[in-house]
Amino acid sequence: MGTPLRGRLVVQPPSPNPFNPRVVVRFVTPTAQPGRVDVYDLAGRRVRTLLHDPSLPAGPHQLIWDGTDRRNASVSSGVYIFRVQSGAEAVTMKVTLLR
Repeated sequence: MGTPLRGRLVVQPPSPNPFNPRVVVRFVTPTAQPGRVDVYDLAGRRVRTLLHDPSLPAGPHQLIWDGTDRRNASVSSGVYIFRVQSGAEAVTMKVTLLR
């Protein structure tokens, strides 16, 4: 995975995409700062929070989403949006879940 460019958040495309049963999102944070990763449906509803850390360390990170919501119930097939946030920066990427 690359290093942050000029102190910027770097997010790799989630893989595999489409996915079943799991998808991995990898990212690099340039400095220690608050970090958050959420999954949204296309209606904008937050489906799951994968990470909420008030002091996420600098460096590479990897998270896995298993296609479940915050109650651990399986979500439907469809397109979902990852939102990776580090400090004031945020990157969004789409993933497709095929059941």
